Amino acid sequence: MVSFNEIMSLVMPSLVALLFYSKLSGKTLNLFEAVTHFALFSLITNCVMYGILIYFLNTDSFIYTSLFTFKYTLMALVISLLLVLSYRFIELNVKLKLQVERENG
Repeated sequence: MVSFNEIMSLVMPSLVALLFYSKLSGKTLNLFEAVTHFALFSLITNCVMYGILIYFLNTDSFIYTSLFTFKYTLMALVISLLLVLSYRFIELNVKLKLQVERENG
C-alpha cells in the first residue's frame, strides 16, 4: 500500500520545480505544458534520486519513515531546482536548426 509520505516525497519536489520554472520563465503554462513539464521534472528528479540512493548510499530498501521522507524530499527538492535552472539555461542558450530534404522519386 502506498503511504502519504511516499506520494508526498515523490510528487512535491516536482510541483515546486514546476512553480519555480513558471516564475523563472515569466509565463503562465497551459495545462498541456504544465503536465509535460511536471512529468519531465518528476521523471528526471526521481531517477536521479533513486540512482543516488542505490549506487552512492547503498540503500537496499525504501521504507518511507518520517526521517527518510524528510531527507528524500530535501535532496529531491535540491535536485529538482538544479534541474529547472539547467533546463532553463539550455532553453535560452541552445538553438537547434533542422533542415529536412526529400529526394525526388
